[in-house]
This record gives sequence, structure tokens and C-alpha cells, in this order.
Amino acid sequence: MVANRLVPRLSLQTILYTEGKFSIAKAAMSLAMVDNDFDDPMVKLLNTLGCYAVITRAGGRGDNFKDKILRNALSACEKSGLLTQSTKSKYMVAETLEKIFTQIDNPLLSIAGGGVKIGILKKNNDFAIAVYGSIGIPGIGIDKEVAGVSVLKEIFSK
Repeated sequence: MVANRLVPRLSLQTILYTEGKFSIAKAAMSLAMVDNDFDDPMVKLLNTLGCYAVITRAGGRGDNFKDKILRNALSACEKSGLLTQSTKSKYMVAETLEKIFTQIDNPLLSIAGGGVKIGILKKNNDFAIAVYGSIGIPGIGIDKEVAGVSVLKEIFSK
């Protein structure tokens, strides 16, 4: 019981807010990092906070890996209704992922394969994508954890 007094009680809402303000980047990363068994509850929780959220996954090798991330993210946005099928939507997803690719780019990625979970979130006029997973060379035990997040602010008010 002593540990309970020393460690403050955390809740998901505590984690998702910074200085009392909801963080769309933290929420998107939470979607990408949540254990697979909690995908649906996490999406539902974010829906109750006024967000539109979706989770998808992608895997591949080299440039094919980035292509799959882009295609799967765009498909998830359109199929879930989070974004409409439009040129603007495709541009938003591509621009957001371009920023993430610079965060997770690694020389190993050109020869390695990987698998990531992708959290996508829209709240009011803001849009965010987060990617979390690993890249590595199968069979030789070289794996590297990767994570990236990008937010487009006030994108829906334009």
C-alpha cells in the first residue's frame, strides 16, 4: 500500500491532457501504442472526448513499407468516414506521413522489413497521425523500435 501513496494515480485522461488542454498528438500516439486487445475501447474512449479515431496497421520492406503505410492510412481514413475521398484528404494524409517518415527514416529501413500500428485522429479542425512499431532484418535478430507523430492544426477551417 505504500507504493500507492508514492505513485500518483494516473488515468488515460491525465495522460491525454497537457496543462489542462487535450493533446491530439498524445491521443494519436496512444492509438498507435495501445495493446491490440484495447483498440476498440481506445477508439470508443476518444469518441466520447469528441474525436474521430481509427487504427490500422501496415507492414512491408524498404520503400514498399512506406507505400503501405500511406495506402493503409488513407484507406482507413476513407473507409471509416474520418475523411472524405478527395484530393485534399489524400494531401493531408501524405503531408502528415511525410513528416513522420523523416522521424522514423533509417538506413536499415532500405533493406529491412517492418510492421507498425497507425493511429489516426481528427478533433475539431486538427488532424494527427502517429506510427509505432518496429523495423528489422528477419532471422538475424536486429530489430529497432520506431515511433513518430505529426499534427496538422486548423486544417479543416481552411
